[in-house]
Amino acid sequence: MVNKCFPVVELHTTELTPLENAIETMSNANNEVKELIKKFAHDSSLPLDPLTRKLSGMAFLGDEYLQEHPQDTEKLADLRQLIVSQVPLLDAALQIHEKRVSKEISDLHQHMKKSFQKMRKHVEDKYGKGTLPPDIDFVHRSLRLQSQLSVSSDTSTARLSHQYEGLSGSQSSLSRLSLGPSKGGSTLPRQKSSHHSLGNANGSVPKQSKMEKGL
Repeated sequence: MVNKCFPVVELHTTELTPLENAIETMSNANNEVKELIKKFAHDSSLPLDPLTRKLSGMAFLGDEYLQEHPQDTEKLADLRQLIVSQVPLLDAALQIHEKRVSKEISDLHQHMKKSFQKMRKHVEDKYGKGTLPPDIDFVHRSLRLQSQLSVSSDTSTARLSHQYEGLSGSQSSLSRLSLGPSKGGSTLPRQKSSHHSLGNANGSVPKQSKMEKGL
């Protein structure tokens, strides 16, 4: 099989404006974060490095460009929407990252989290809250449900273990009581049996009378 080569007839070069470049950059970044959320949601055994690198490489962009270039009004709405949409994506990605973060990168995670919280407050106060795309929202809800079920299961297991220990202690106490008398004697009081006799009060048997003897 011979591969055919096609000559280049014409080449067009499109120069992006700073605003168009910002829009393309943020759109690509949002799509990459979406894919990482899906991957880590379906396979918890994946190494955390790709997600760490992506989140640490994100500048957590706010609307600095909008403030610095107010004259570029044509596509500012697109960039603004991308910024708003990025917030819930980063929030979901950071939650996944937090569940698997190791001690070695815990400081880095806390730094990213603080930077994101500042960015989120600024964006939401100015433009409102964004929402996750339906497919990412479903994945995120599933992860939260699994986490809640895991916590509930651990709590129930600990409660049952505590109850079992208490029950075992009660059974041990009952077993010690039923083992019979100890060295100092029985711990349970003995009940005295009462016997009725025909004698008088001092315990002697009355003597027979003469009439009885004659009979």
